[in-house]
Amino acid sequence: MEITVAPAFDWGTASEILMDIVKWFNNKGEPVWTEEEVSVEGLKSSYKIEESFIAYHKSSPIACMFLLESDPYFWPEIQDNSSLFLHKLAVLRKFKGRGVSHQMFRWAAAYAKRQGKSWLRLDCDGGRPKLRQVYESFGFGFVGRGPVGEFEDVARYEMRV
Repeated sequence: MEITVAPAFDWGTASEILMDIVKWFNNKGEPVWTEEEVSVEGLKSSYKIEESFIAYHKSSPIACMFLLESDPYFWPEIQDNSSLFLHKLAVLRKFKGRGVSHQMFRWAAAYAKRQGKSWLRLDCDGGRPKLRQVYESFGFGFVGRGPVGEFEDVARYEMRV
């Protein structure tokens, strides 16, 4: 697996990968993000190109993620430049169960360390036990769960890198 970093990042490809997940979860009746959030325009309004990454397998895009320098909405107490914050890690459904998400986590942790960070942090809907298990199985430690802004149930995780 190869991960592409800016400036080679392709907004359209990331949007397609995320849309695959949005549609799948919507069909299950368990929405995660809106189509507007994962549209090219939505992604560009939320993330910088240097925070954006796509994973390829044999020259085909299979996953994406965003690594932010700060996350004042979900982690307002972390303002010391010690962390990277992982957002919207998504793997195409046809690659489910092949360990791609764990490879992405490993890459993100190594990248955070190369950037001089001590922590990789993330958040998710607290009511998604399978997703939370994925994070915990990789080694993220549970920080807490509760309301954040407009979200009633947010689970937060961190891992020392």
